[in-house]
Amino acid sequence: METTQLIPAGIKAQIKTDLAGLLSYGKVTITNAIERENAGHAIVTLKRTYNEYEAKRKDLKEPHLDNWRKVDDYFRDPLAAFKAAINELNQGVYAFDEARRIEVEKEQKRLEDERLAECKRLADIQDAKLREEERLREEAAALAKAAEDAKTATERDALIEKANTAERVADVAGAEAVDAAQAGARAADQSTVVLQGYKKPKGQTVKKLYKVEILDPVAFIRWAVANQKFHWLEIKDALVNKEVTANEGQWSAPGVRVVEDVRFYNKVRLVV
Repeated sequence: METTQLIPAGIKAQIKTDLAGLLSYGKVTITNAIERENAGHAIVTLKRTYNEYEAKRKDLKEPHLDNWRKVDDYFRDPLAAFKAAINELNQGVYAFDEARRIEVEKEQKRLEDERLAECKRLADIQDAKLREEERLREEAAALAKAAEDAKTATERDALIEKANTAERVADVAGAEAVDAAQAGARAADQSTVVLQGYKKPKGQTVKKLYKVEILDPVAFIRWAVANQKFHWLEIKDALVNKEVTANEGQWSAPGVRVVEDVRFYNKVRLVV
């Protein structure tokens, strides 16, 4: 039924006449006391007419409101059942994905720890090889110096051979130090694979709230007084829970504990 069909013809005609009468007021500019008095009378008249129409509007609307309430009452329980089922499934999905997220975080930490340990191991190898190379270079230099002071050709040749061997081994140690450094750089640049954690289902809003549970009221009251938190003395008041939620659960006080409260809000469109 169209809106115009719900309004009696007599009321529509009266509204049309009264609205036309409003045009005579126009934009009012009051310049003297008489105009001021006339404007006051006009306001009283217009308010009276306004209230009359408002009363008629409510009278005409009320029977239909009663029907709308009956429709709402009829659908209330079925809709609540659907929402409850959806919410229960959402909680199951959330619990599974949260467990998966925690599992992934542990695995990522393990891989990261392994990567850091490998970086340290390679750095230690690099450092040891550099020290070995430095020692062998010094040894080769000392042998070469000793060869210069040798008394016989045989002794000199033996010292030179030892010096050359020390140099060759030093070259190998230096190359191994470079390899360890390059491997360490590659390990440092590696990124741990980040797997997907919790992703809320379409149409679902997950909100984490926090609330305070009382363990020892006396201890909490003493703490609140000592810290001049007098507005928190009513422990059941929402102020405390609001404070805890604002700090994402990172809040503590004697005699209470913080409990996480996950709530689900669904925006569901049923397609038949």
